[in-house]
Amino acid sequence: MKTQAERYRYIRERTGLSQKAFAESLGIQQSLSSYIESGAREASREVLSRLASVYRVNLNWYLTGSAEVSVPGDETAQAVLVSFVDQEVAAGRGVDIADYPETRSIPVPRELVSGLRAETLRAVTVRGDSMVERAIFDRDIVIFDPLDARGDSVSVVSVSGQLLVKHVAVDRLKGTVTLVSANPLYPPRVIAGPELEGVTIEGRVVACLHRM
Repeated sequence: MKTQAERYRYIRERTGLSQKAFAESLGIQQSLSSYIESGAREASREVLSRLASVYRVNLNWYLTGSAEVSVPGDETAQAVLVSFVDQEVAAGRGVDIADYPETRSIPVPRELVSGLRAETLRAVTVRGDSMVERAIFDRDIVIFDPLDARGDSVSVVSVSGQLLVKHVAVDRLKGTVTLVSANPLYPPRVIAGPELEGVTIEGRVVACLHRM
């Protein structure tokens, strides 16, 4: 499969759905889906997001034809290099932050981080299932922006030496930070008082790469 159109058709055929039903599952018109499948149009960022969240499509594979998450020989026009930190981030219970994690570069589809400076982004591996309703699954790779640490978004956050990925809600009037999971099995965690000194918002999650 050399083109995105061929890969799009392959995904649809694997679902066993008709063109109409497949388009409806992505929340788009059948005509647009047909254009994408024929190669007349490329999938928009919104369609890419739905392919990833509904069918867990590896967008690196979809956009470049490669399912590998590794250092490429050369950066292609379709991908940018992002610094991958060999550190797990918990979607569930916290994961201890490594003292000296290894770092390497991985290719990320350019469409996923358009408008952002790739050289400032970071990527880590997710462990756990607390963010599944945000389409962030165990063993996925999340890309976050350390330049955007305002909170009130799904972010990577360190809490007392442990790293997590949660929706971080900051209430400056009450002086609290609430970590909210996207799985009803995990209740929100409200952090206040002296415990706030151990909280650092590392950056807003801007993209997610799903494993095949």
